[in-house]
Amino acid sequence: MKEIEIEGKTVTMAVEKGLSELGLRRDQVEVEVLEQGSPGFLGIGVKPARVHIREKVWVPEGEARAEEPASGTHPQGAHQPRGPRPAREPREGRRSPPPRSSRPQPRDRAPRSNDRRPESRGDGAPQARPAPRSEERPRVEPRPERPRPQRGPEVPPSEADIAKICESAQTVIKDILSLAGLGEAVVKCAWDPAQNRAKAEVETQEPGLLIGKAGKTLESLQFLVTVIVGRRTGVPTAIQVECQEYWKKVEEKILSELVRAVEDVKQTGRPFRMEPMEPALRRLVHRKLQDDPDVETASEGEGPWRKVVIRPKAKHSVV
Repeated sequence: MKEIEIEGKTVTMAVEKGLSELGLRRDQVEVEVLEQGSPGFLGIGVKPARVHIREKVWVPEGEARAEEPASGTHPQGAHQPRGPRPAREPREGRRSPPPRSSRPQPRDRAPRSNDRRPESRGDGAPQARPAPRSEERPRVEPRPERPRPQRGPEVPPSEADIAKICESAQTVIKDILSLAGLGEAVVKCAWDPAQNRAKAEVETQEPGLLIGKAGKTLESLQFLVTVIVGRRTGVPTAIQVECQEYWKKVEEKILSELVRAVEDVKQTGRPFRMEPMEPALRRLVHRKLQDDPDVETASEGEGPWRKVVIRPKAKHSVV
């Protein structure tokens, strides 16, 4: 019987690694999870998952297991199967049940109160019962179509609030990077009037560690900084944490796809759904098309699957 105890980044990855080493399929083994593992935070406190994989032992039907005694030999005190019970002899004077054909047949069922049978009147003529009245369902009025919300121009914060936001963002980012072991990083924060947000530039000797795979670490840091600064200053504002122009390249790619999507909506008249993206990039698309006379934008979906939908703008006829 093959068995192995192995580690992996996740439980699934550990199981797949163990199956590859044992040369077995998933339905041929039993898996016991010893440790679930932990992804850590910003690359700190990562703990691998550990599982124990054991090959299943199949016993063909009809064959006894090696540890079980052979048929006919039972150890002392072991439970022995009982044989068939002997047939009892009928006692004297006891009547045997009558055959089925001689049993009394059930009487006709008496009419129930809800049976629809004609009632007889005094002259002997049957009187039909009135048919039950069908309950009329209330008519459901169609709901009026809700007007689509229009996005108005965003009002930038005051100069005092901008200075407070940039200073707080710079402090929060430095504190988080210091706790993550990147205390030598340099942070510069300034206001971006084109996108109505604060933009923090981070320079570090380990940019790959800060950006993470597919930008997930940088995106998580950006989310934390936005929430903390909004609560400290009392002015909810979008904050972008940039490192080695990562977000700049992502935004350029999205804007190039946006041009083709708008052309497709204008030609076909059908909505166009973009790929799911994080909130800062969705705001970029909304702001880019908020003044377009032919199309409008909306968000749909939940969580990581939330995306931007571009659709034709409804034309209102003037009477």
